[in-house]
Amino acid sequence: MTEFLSTASAPGKAILLGEHAVVYGKPAIAIPVSQLRVEATIEAFRCPDNEIWIDSPTIRLYKNIKDLPYEHPLREVVEMTLAECKNRSFPGLMIRINSSLPIGGGMGSGAAVSCAVIRALSKCIDGQPLATETINRLTFEVEKIYHGNPSGVDNTVITYEQPIYFRRNTPLVKIKIGKTIHLVIADTGINSATSLMVSGVRKRFDQNKEIYQQKFDAIAKLVDEAREAIESGNIQLLAETMNENHRLLQEIEVSSFALDRLVKTARSAGALAAKLIGAGGGGNMIALCTGETAKSVSQALNAAGAVRVFSFTLTGEQTEE
Repeated sequence: MTEFLSTASAPGKAILLGEHAVVYGKPAIAIPVSQLRVEATIEAFRCPDNEIWIDSPTIRLYKNIKDLPYEHPLREVVEMTLAECKNRSFPGLMIRINSSLPIGGGMGSGAAVSCAVIRALSKCIDGQPLATETINRLTFEVEKIYHGNPSGVDNTVITYEQPIYFRRNTPLVKIKIGKTIHLVIADTGINSATSLMVSGVRKRFDQNKEIYQQKFDAIAKLVDEAREAIESGNIQLLAETMNENHRLLQEIEVSSFALDRLVKTARSAGALAAKLIGAGGGGNMIALCTGETAKSVSQALNAAGAVRVFSFTLTGEQTEE
């Protein structure tokens, strides 16, 4: 009989505004997508003491941690977690990872896996999970393996599971939701490597620094306006900032035909705004709707060929401690 020792989960995330510019020190607004989650479950396993196995059907991985390359993200997250735990001795364990998040879809699947594993494993080893600040720090270290030069926004919004105004190397600011926000996310079905998209922008930035700096400054201004709109409940202003943010992302060459097609479909179906989320190239887009239009927008996106569509809301409850 399977003996379950601990379990933990972590949400997906979406950057509402500010992706790519955030890597260059500009602010971004990120929100948790709590309806899509990664779950890590720790079980007793028939293997030697102090050994850990991983079972992750999503990436077809079933291995002893020691058999993974040293730079493998899952090996890193396990070894860093064990180094932070007080207890250095434990029976053989199995970590089972299940995820409803798309890989390479701009929704923070890598950070969510790290966060969930750190929480579940530290709780199993020490009887309680590591401090939230420590989980965030360790998740960020693993993000460097996935993405090379991450901004830190994914690990932060996923670890704290609250809407945040994020700027690199500055204190975390939680955003209050002034009025319920209705959103729809649609997946193009095209995987996109964040590291490649980020490095592409870096290359173009190095070649056209003045032009790209102007675009990043414009995105930063939109982010500040959007934060004010969210907190005051000005949905129309939020829509304007999101639409303009997508236009600027097109100009820095991170959108794609598939993303632009879904964005246009959403707007034509009644969405107040629509834009890509994440690194771009593929992955997901997000549409700002009203309570009345969310269903029709979802139906239109499904009809347009999105591989997965779901709607959710952000409410003031998500800013509570």
